[in-house]
Amino acid sequence: RGEKMKKKVLITGATGFIGKNFINSLRDKFEIYALLLNENEKKIIPQIEYILWEIFFNKDEEIITLSGKKVEKIDSVIHLASYGVNPKDNDIDKMIESNIGLTKNLILNLERVSCKNIIFTGSGFEYGDKGKMKLRENMELNPFSLYGTTKVSSFLIGKKLCEILGINYINLRLFNIFGEHEGDNRLIPQIIKNYLSGNKLNFTEGKQIRDYLYIKDIIEVYEMIIEKNIYNNETYNVCSSEEITIKEFIVKVAKIIGIDEESLNFGAIPTRKEEAMYIVGDNSKLKKDFNWNKKYSYEVGIKNMYEFFLRKENK
Repeated sequence: RGEKMKKKVLITGATGFIGKNFINSLRDKFEIYALLLNENEKKIIPQIEYILWEIFFNKDEEIITLSGKKVEKIDSVIHLASYGVNPKDNDIDKMIESNIGLTKNLILNLERVSCKNIIFTGSGFEYGDKGKMKLRENMELNPFSLYGTTKVSSFLIGKKLCEILGINYINLRLFNIFGEHEGDNRLIPQIIKNYLSGNKLNFTEGKQIRDYLYIKDIIEVYEMIIEKNIYNNETYNVCSSEEITIKEFIVKVAKIIGIDEESLNFGAIPTRKEEAMYIVGDNSKLKKDFNWNKKYSYEVGIKNMYEFFLRKENK
């Protein structure tokens, strides 16, 4: 047989920003299964195989997808599900339950699908404020928010469980990602929406320095890990390592969309007290170990995102 068996990938948080992009980019390359809370979530993502969480966690039942397919072996799990990304989601009990409890239960049930590999996904904000220093993987974690703290705890507990159960993991800390399917509350979707509906474009002074990376560059890292089996029990920053102020980034977005720079009101909103002024990652470990380089410029990413937004609006 010429055809290689497709790897089977189980994804949590499939209906979120990264999940949708992963599925759209790689559903022909891998056999993808998504864990869903309820059946109607499948409307949000294209036709793949779906498994309900309750079935996955129920030791008395076989694991069967919604289409009736029996699941016995999964090659890799991409763990993306979390609660609290949106600042409005601030219920602490729910945060602990979703971020720590879910991770624990997920790992304890991996043996049901004979899976020995998991990809954790964290964030550059877990490092906290280190002043004007590029953030490296070996730095102490001191997250800004409760959400960040539950994410760090979830990883530490998950990692320990993996060590005990003999599961290989890799942990990715993503910085400022942008791209198609991004949440409406995020920077670029807000700019596009306000511009198209003729609202004022008000911002903070935008002096915060960030590290932006287009989603397709990130999906490529997930793909490499699964393809090459790089579950080396290490943590990697996935970022561009390029410093840009939020103001400069907004000006780039405006230029591509065709917004007059005069209409950008910088300083109209006060900067949040607990706002980090400098969050930029050092990606040398990822570059060295994966031989990875970013492929997409800000311009290409923003342009793709804007066109995607317009197509969606015009449907």
